[in-house]
Amino acid sequence: MPPYPRVISEDETIDAAREGFSLARFGDGELRLAIGGNCISQRENSPRLIAELKAMLQMPPTGCIVCIPNVHSATPKADSWARYADSKFTSLYNGVAHVVYGSSFITRPDSAPWIDRPDYWDKVEQLWKGKEITLVTGDEKSLTTERCASAAKINVVRGPRINAYAEIDRIEAEILQQPAGPVLMCLGVTATVLAARLAEKGVHALDLGHIGMFRRHAGAYRYVIDNLVSPHYRATLTAMHQRQRWGADGHKHAEAVRGLIEEVRPSTILDYGCGRGELAKALAPIRVSEYDPAIAGKDGMPKPCELVVCTDVLEHIEPDRIDAVLDHLAVLAGRALYLVIATRPANAVLPDGRNAHLIVEGAEFWIAKLKAMPFGKIVVQGKGERELRVSLFK
Repeated sequence: MPPYPRVISEDETIDAAREGFSLARFGDGELRLAIGGNCISQRENSPRLIAELKAMLQMPPTGCIVCIPNVHSATPKADSWARYADSKFTSLYNGVAHVVYGSSFITRPDSAPWIDRPDYWDKVEQLWKGKEITLVTGDEKSLTTERCASAAKINVVRGPRINAYAEIDRIEAEILQQPAGPVLMCLGVTATVLAARLAEKGVHALDLGHIGMFRRHAGAYRYVIDNLVSPHYRATLTAMHQRQRWGADGHKHAEAVRGLIEEVRPSTILDYGCGRGELAKALAPIRVSEYDPAIAGKDGMPKPCELVVCTDVLEHIEPDRIDAVLDHLAVLAGRALYLVIATRPANAVLPDGRNAHLIVEGAEFWIAKLKAMPFGKIVVQGKGERELRVSLFK
C-alpha cells in the first residue's frame, strides 16, 4: 500500500498562507470525488473534475499548497479519518515523496481541537484584515461580508451552493475581473479546483471551506472529553449506568423545555448530559442532539447548538472540572442555556463511598458562578432546597 504523504501542521499551513501561498483543501468530499464518487455539495461528477483533482494531488501548482486530512495527528476523529489512509485514496498521491502537503484540518477544529485558540483565529483573520479581498461563496454558512468586516473592502462573486463546478469557468472569469488581492473561497470542491487554477495565474487564492462557521463558535472545540471528566470517574459513571437506571428522568423537564423552545425558536437543540435520552423522546418529533460522556454512542464531543439543555448534571461533575464544564456549556450555547441543578445530596452512593452528587451547594453558590458566564440575561425560574432552575440568554 502506498505510504501516507507528509502533512505539515495546521499552524504551519496557515502561516504559509499568510506568506502568500494559495491553499487548496481536500476534505472527505473532495477525496471521494477524486476516485469517482460524489459529495453533498457536488452531486454531479465528471471526467474533467476527476482529472483536475488527481493532477493537483500528484503535482500541486507552483505557489499552491494542496491540503489533505492530517490523519496521523492526534485527531479525536481518528476512526472517521482513518479510511482515507486506505490504498484507494493513498494511490491518488502516486507515491510522490517530494510533495509536502498542508493540513485540511485548518478549517476543522472539530478534527483538530488544538487550533481552537485565540492566537490561531487571529492568524486566520490576518488573511483578510485591512486588505481588499474577493469573497467567493454559495451560501451564508461560512464566511460572509459581516464575518470579514475587518477587510478594507470586499468584492463578492457568487456561485450555486450545489454543483458549482458546472459554472467554474464563469466563476473563474468573474474572479479575474476583480481588483488584485486575496481571494477567499467557500464553495466546496469548486473552491479546491479554483485555488489551483488561480495560483497558476499568480492570484493568492484560499480555499477556506466552512472556516467562518467554525470561527463563529470559537472555543467550543478546544475541549476534549478528559478536560471535562476524568477517565476513572467516566468509567465509574458508565458502570453505574449499566447497573442502575440512572439518567432516566429527562422527560420530567420536557414541559419547561418546550416553553423555552417556544420563546427562543432554536433551529438546533442539545441535551448535555442526556443519560438515557428520555428528554429527546419526550420532545419528539423535535430533533434533539445528545451528549453524555458515560453513554456509548453519545460520548462524541457535541457541536454548538442554539439552545443547550443541561438538567440534573452539574451536581455530578467533579469539583476540579466544574469550571471547564460551565465554560464548555457557555461556548456551546448559541442563544440560550437551560439548567436544572440539584442542591441537595443524592440518594445514590458511588462505589468508592462518595455521594453521587459530588457538588452539594446552595442556589447562591451556583448563581454566583452563572453570573460570571458570558450571558446577557439570567432568569431564575425556581430556587428551593432541592434544586435550582435557571434560563440564561445571550
